[in-house]
Amino acid sequence: MTGTNEYDALQDYLAGLHGELFPEPFKTMSWSLLVAHVDSLTKQVNKALAFYHDESTSQEQEAMSPTLCYAQALLAALARLARFDEKDLTRFNQIVADTEAMLVDRAALIETRYREQAEYQRKLTRDEKLKGLMEKFLDSCRL
Repeated sequence: MTGTNEYDALQDYLAGLHGELFPEPFKTMSWSLLVAHVDSLTKQVNKALAFYHDESTSQEQEAMSPTLCYAQALLAALARLARFDEKDLTRFNQIVADTEAMLVDRAALIETRYREQAEYQRKLTRDEKLKGLMEKFLDSCRL
């Protein structure tokens, strides 16, 4: 892939996120740090999606899709955590534990679960019958 600066930056960011959010075992996660990472990850994902849609080839898109699906799911998990008070952001909270597992198992999840999800989404967007149905629906909504 050429010129994948935004996508590469997202991958690098994801690789270091576990160490940032979980620096020490059994330590309470910092709410302010979590919110900062939600903001930063949102910006990273948006830049990577812009690159995905505007500058990449279909082969590059196929390779990037699983990581982008993972990053979007992780962003939703982190945003969910940001709703808690800092005292609730401990490893004893199951949502925190699940999010940490998602960070630890990042590579495996991208290669399995999120690859399957990306393939399913690509099939839907290429489905001519679905496109036809959507166009008919949108046409019927016009006044």
